[in-house]
Amino acid sequence: MLDKKIQNSPAQDTSPQNINEAALSYMEQKYGEKFEYVAPWGNSMSGTHQLLVSCASFPGEEIAVQVENNRAGDKVFRDNYLAVKYQQQTAGFFEECSKKVFTEAEAFCVVRKDGLSEDLPANASFEEYLSDSRANLVILVEVRESDFEDESQLNELVKLVGKYGTRYLLKTVIVKDGDFGSYDAYSLEDVIGKTKLARCVIVDNSRGKTEIRWFGE
Repeated sequence: MLDKKIQNSPAQDTSPQNINEAALSYMEQKYGEKFEYVAPWGNSMSGTHQLLVSCASFPGEEIAVQVENNRAGDKVFRDNYLAVKYQQQTAGFFEECSKKVFTEAEAFCVVRKDGLSEDLPANASFEEYLSDSRANLVILVEVRESDFEDESQLNELVKLVGKYGTRYLLKTVIVKDGDFGSYDAYSLEDVIGKTKLARCVIVDNSRGKTEIRWFGE
């Protein structure tokens, strides 16, 4: 297995450019393909250097890489490559669970630019990815107003999506029947809190316990 901690020497160059090169080398070694630097990301003043990279496997997608302890000591690398890889499968899993509760549903997965656990292997299965303690998912699910009956449906959905112990922020948006199917992830996020929204329930399991909040009419 790839060693994700690299010991610095006192004379080692800790400039952003050098750290970026180390991150690219780490990604190429771990995933077996070439990566290109895209842009800086986040606030590196905390001691965690962050950058966005790209690769041929996911054209048009940005992959986040984090390098901790980049000034002295060990370097710890984390990335969200598997979150990008499994984005559509993740949406499909939540959609499948939702359709067991509601007649119709459409799910979208928003990839967070945050690194997964450093010991998660490059060939981790979908189930292993969902079980990772750092895989905090952001999911939007759209359902018809006529398909929503009561809160017990949400309780059933929580049980289904918790199959792998996944941490998530699940936004179930209950839209007017005539509006169903007209949204993507970004436009569905926009309707939350607006008058054309029938109702929305946010299930927050990101901190290991389930909190449910209701919004809308």
